[in-house]
Order: sequence, then C-alpha cells, then structure tokens
Amino acid sequence: MVKGILLSGAGIAVLAVVSGLSATSAIASEAATSPFDSQSDGAEPEEGVARGVESEDIPGLIVVTARKRAESLQDAPIAIAALDASALENNNLSSLTDAASLAGGGVVIANTGITTTLSIRGVSSDSTNTGFDQTVGIVIDGVFYDRSRWANLGFMDMAQIEILKGPQALYFGRSAVAGAINITTAGPSDKFEAGATVGYEFAGKEFYGEGFLSGPLTETLGARLAFRLSDSKGAYKNTSFSNPSKHFGGAEEQAARLTLDWDVTSRFNATVKLQYARRRDDGIGVYSQLFNCKGPGVANPYVVTGMPGMIGLEPYPVQDDCKLNRTVNVDLAAPGTDIGGPYSELEAVSASLKLAYEGDGVTVTSISAYSDYDYGYATGLIASGGLITAADDESNKALYQELRVASDFDGPFNFLVGANYQHSRFRYANLNQLLLPPPDPADGRNISQDHFSKQKGDGWSAFGEVTFNMAQGLELAAGARYSKERKDSRYTLTYVNPGQTFFFLPEGTVLEDKFRDDRWSPQVTLSYKPNNNLMIYGAYRTGFLPGGFSHGGTPSAGLSPADFTFDSETAKGFEAGIRSTLAGGKVQANLTAYSYRYSNLQVSIYQPATASFITGNVGNSITKGIEAELDWYPTTGLSFRGFANYNIGETRKTRGQCYNAQTAADGCQLSDFTQDLSGRPLPRAPRWTFSLGTNYEQPIGNDVTFQVGATLNYSGRYYVEPTLNPELVQDDFFRLDANVGVETGPWKVALIGRNLTNQAIASFGAIRGFTNDALFTLQPFREVQLQLSYRY
Repeated sequence: MVKGILLSGAGIAVLAVVSGLSATSAIASEAATSPFDSQSDGAEPEEGVARGVESEDIPGLIVVTARKRAESLQDAPIAIAALDASALENNNLSSLTDAASLAGGGVVIANTGITTTLSIRGVSSDSTNTGFDQTVGIVIDGVFYDRSRWANLGFMDMAQIEILKGPQALYFGRSAVAGAINITTAGPSDKFEAGATVGYEFAGKEFYGEGFLSGPLTETLGARLAFRLSDSKGAYKNTSFSNPSKHFGGAEEQAARLTLDWDVTSRFNATVKLQYARRRDDGIGVYSQLFNCKGPGVANPYVVTGMPGMIGLEPYPVQDDCKLNRTVNVDLAAPGTDIGGPYSELEAVSASLKLAYEGDGVTVTSISAYSDYDYGYATGLIASGGLITAADDESNKALYQELRVASDFDGPFNFLVGANYQHSRFRYANLNQLLLPPPDPADGRNISQDHFSKQKGDGWSAFGEVTFNMAQGLELAAGARYSKERKDSRYTLTYVNPGQTFFFLPEGTVLEDKFRDDRWSPQVTLSYKPNNNLMIYGAYRTGFLPGGFSHGGTPSAGLSPADFTFDSETAKGFEAGIRSTLAGGKVQANLTAYSYRYSNLQVSIYQPATASFITGNVGNSITKGIEAELDWYPTTGLSFRGFANYNIGETRKTRGQCYNAQTAADGCQLSDFTQDLSGRPLPRAPRWTFSLGTNYEQPIGNDVTFQVGATLNYSGRYYVEPTLNPELVQDDFFRLDANVGVETGPWKVALIGRNLTNQAIASFGAIRGFTNDALFTLQPFREVQLQLSYRY
C-alpha cells in the first residue's frame, strides 16, 4: 500500500531559498516502526532499508548518517535537513535541483547550462566556470562526486537525502565548505515489491513514468531494479524566426539503476550499484531570459536588445520581448558555422561496490566506484539574432576508493579512522561565433575561436575522529582530515578566425598550470543530552576548497595566464544548537546559530566589453545567522511546520570587479575597474527566509485516504552575481506549493502544484556580451501535474 503524506511540491533551484523545512527538520512518512530503533550509535544503517522511517512513538523523527553513524536527526549535532522517500516520491522530485526546495535555510541550486552551482547560506562557486570545484559536496551511496553535473541525473527511487549546512570536511573531505548533500538510493526489500507511477505535467506537456522491482533472489542475495522515463515539449514559446520549434524547453530522459545486495556471511555484506542516465533538452536558452533591455527600439512590440550599430546586420530578426515570462528568443546558429543546436545532452554511467565487515565492536567498510559522464551543448545565445552562437563538449572520468574503520565499544572511547583516494580526468572544449566573422579564406570556416583543455586530478586524504563520553550525556568528539591535492591542466587555443584576431589571444597559445596543495581540516564538537528530549551542542569546523585552472575561460585578447588560475579557499567557524522534543513527541522545536569565515574567495568575473571571464582570489566573506524551526503533530494525520532563517552573508576586505557601466560616482575605481565590496552582500544570500506549511491525511471511507498539503515560502531580496550590479537583483517573493491526493488500496492519484504564485525567480544573472541588457537564469514558472501510482 502506498503510504506517506503529500507535501508541497519542490520547485527548482533558487526556490530552495524559501523552502518549508529547517536545518533540523524533516519531511516524514506515515508512522511506522523504525528499523534503527535497536541500533547503537556506531552501527552502519542496514543496507537496503529506506532511511527516514519515523519512530512509532515520535512522529517525524528520522534517522540520519551525517556523521557516518546512525543516529536520530534530533540527536545529530549538525545543522541538517533530511528528506525521506515519501517526501521525494510524493512530490515527484526528478532531480536534486527539485529536491533543494524542500531543504530550507538558503539552499539554492542554479542550472545555467554552463555548469550547476550549489549554494548554501550564500556560499557557492560561480556557475559560469567549469574549472571551479563545488562548495557543496555531493555524496551518493557513500561515493564522493567531484563534478556538479551529477546533481541532474538519475534522480529516482531514493531512500533519503540529507542536506548538511556549514563546513563538513571531516566526514566528506574537500569541496564541502558550504555543506554536503548525502544521498542514499533505495536498496532491495526483504520480500517482493513492485511499484509504478505515471504522470502528466500540463505547462511543459510532459509525460513521465517510473517504477521499480525489488525482492530476494536467494536467501542471501537481494536485487532492486529502478527506472525512469520522461518526455516533454516544453513550457516556453520561442519567437525566433530561425528556429522551427515554437514549443521550447522540451526534454527527454531515461535512467535505470540495478542494486545487488549479498549477505556473504552473517558478518560480511557486499552491495553493488550500477546506473545509467541520459538527458537531452533544448539547451541553455531554456534557463535564460532578457529583461531591462536598453538598446534602440524597433517596430511593435519588440526591441533590438542593446547592440547599437548592429541593426540590420543580424542574420535573423531579433524578436525578444525582453520580459520575464514564458517567451524566449533562441536562434539557430548563424549560416556557415559548424555549430548545431539548440540542444544540450548529458549521458552518464556509474558503478560502486560497498564491502562491509562487522566484527566484535569494530566495523570495516570499503567503497570503490567508477563514474563517467559526457556533456555537450550547442545554441544560438539568448536573443542574439544569430550574432553570438556557441558549442561546448565536456567529459569527466573518475575513480574513487575509501576505506574506514569505526568502533562501537561499550566503554567511553570510540573512534572512526579512514582514508580515501580519487583520480579524475576532465576534458573541455569550446568553440563560438561572435558578431558574424568573415569566412576563413583557407578553409571557409565561419567561427571565431576554438579551444580545448584537459585536467588530470589526484586527491588523497586521511581522517580520524575520537569520541569520549565525559559524563552521563556529555560527549566530546574531536578529529581532523589531512588532504593533498594535485591538478595538472593544459589549455590550447587551436583556432582563431583571421578576421577577428583582435578579439583573442594568438592562435596556438598554450597555457599550462600545475596546482599543488595540502591542508589540515580539524573539527571539535561538544554535545550534552541531559535526557531523551533535549540535546545542546557547540562545534568548531573547518574546510577548504581546492584551487585550480579556469577551463571555461574565453581566450580574449589581453588576458594573461594569471587570469586563468586561482588558489584554494578556506573556511572556519562555529556553530551551536538546541534540539528539543516536547509534548510526548508531538512538538519538535529547534534552534541553530552559526558564524563562519571564508578566506581567499574564488571568483570568476564577467567582462561584457570582451564577453570573457577572468578568475582569481579576492578577500574574505562571512556567514552568520540563526535558524529556528517548529514541527507540531497535534493529532494523527495532521501536521504543521514553521521555519525562519536570518542570515548575514557579506564580503570582508574585498575589492572586486566593477559592474557593467558602473561610474566613479557609483564607486568604481576606473584605473583598474575595481570596486570596494567590503560589507556588501554575497550573491544568493537573502537576509530573511521563512516558511509555513501544513499537511492533513485522513481516512474518509473503507480503505480510502484523503491527503492535502500546502506550503507558503518567502525569500527576501538578493543579488544574483558577485559584482552586485543593481540591475541584477531578485526582489523578495512569496511562493505557494500545494497538492491533493486520494489513496485506495494499492492505488493513489494526486494533483501537485509548484510555484502556484507563478513567480519569476532568478538564481543567476549577467549582462549580455557587448550590450547593456540584463538577463536572468530563471526557475520554472507555475507547474501542475496529475499523477497515478500503483504499488504491489
């Protein structure tokens, strides 16, 4: 029987800024007995059991593994949001960007097509540069993934997602200075189960279906097969004369995962996971829209968008209305280029093997993994009239190995020690056409430039933590991770159009970089639990984000090798919290305070005059604030939840690039085109976010259950890019999600609404090259879907 509550739907990316759960809250399924109730703190979760199952006595209580041991969410001394299988399935969350909107507290995932950027409390990497590691680590079934592309693939049949906030270097290593996303996929069940879901989303005209088969093959071997298929026409209208497709934003996706779980002996277990996923869509033009255009106007009702002197030279008429709506203008590539599109395609495979041996008081765990993806896109850039087109190809192959040993002694001392290694090979190629270059007299090529880069990366680390029960309920945990990073990069400018040599570095330019770094990341946590209903903790945490090389940088004339390289970024700070369970478990009230400092910030600054980016390190930043959350379960089937976050995310002692058209009177130092950003906000860091939500589930007849839920989210205003251009600000907004469902026997039908307030919500912005026109990367407008599920 399909069980669970239908909570408000997840939007995509920036909607997470105002989502309805707190740093210690969870979306929980209908009450059931937890398989972890009898486990000790040091035990690994049972493989194949869906985490996030509620306690029978305390509704909403979830078990998490954020510290690589199973413990109640209310006992974990970390700011964390945990989303269980019911929440993920009931909201039809088909990507990590969808799930982010349920995480709360300023969690933002921005999809720009160039890369995917994950942000927590305003701490993020730039979404325009494929060379940056992410500030938020992605861990799937214990495997660390070093590229953010994995946020968009194979998101189905999940058991639980834990979103950890603040530096997490001790448990998850580098690239977790803002936090980490710890994902567990579902494993085989003890008896045969099967399920299927089909649905239709009206705005995008999307049909989708997913399902699973699970159960034992022998007494010791279990298997689970999950799959997802979707196909949509797109929710946008394309006004381009050159593009025959007028429905825009369409996508198709296929994904499958096989899990094998083998109890080799009563103490030794082996788990294999194999996954394939592919997604193809209409390209990055889906995400971007022009607004606040400042070019000369032409006849009704369209405008030429800010290209003085170029009127009449475009191969296609510009038909963008320069409004944030469901209308876009994405052209085909200009005639004579070898750029196709518009499209983007991401295809990936991954495989992992987990071996776990449970001895007397000690558990030894080994995780081995291989991952491989290929990504490419080609498009006429937003409303360029065919003047600017581009194509990218990107691939990454990675090997991962982790070995750890954890104790579970009865005495006051316990330990966790381990080591891991990751090897990766990254390749990136880009070609573009800017402002209709003349055909090359040698071969007739009609593109501007073509460059290729590659990087070999190796990372080693060793980590350890000792926990000491100093007195009844008082625990001290202290540990550190030592990391060593090596990256070897090579960037080659393979072609420059003879008619545009003034735009670019000389053809044949080769830039090389050898990055080396090693860091210690210590952590100390003191927690006190005087009784089962109260926990108080304080923690000191650190982390670092490795430096490297800017593979996505345009080879514009005048750039030097220094404009392509950047050093490591570091983080340190404090966190304290109170976790309380009241009224016999019917109320959970939690409070978290935090203060972190980030030094040597990695930045990528866009220069509209040359349509290029430069990279480097500038200054420091801080994030500090308070998160408060209250979950109330007054009676069976009824729940209320509230969340509020006050966050200050600001730069300190920092000079950065001036924004486009900034004058000396506006604070720009024209001699080097920099401005003082000290005390100014971080991008994607709203000062206030809050959420109010409710869910009601009640039997209304013989074997019939009615469900209804709604969540109202609020976000304060925030900048969307690091130069703090006043044209590129997301105003404060309210977002409403709601759903209603009816379940009878094995069947369930649901109507799910996302962003019912139809807000235009941006997670990134820029000034389009050679213009003064602003563009936003937007999340989807209103979505409504009808869904039918069956479980055997």
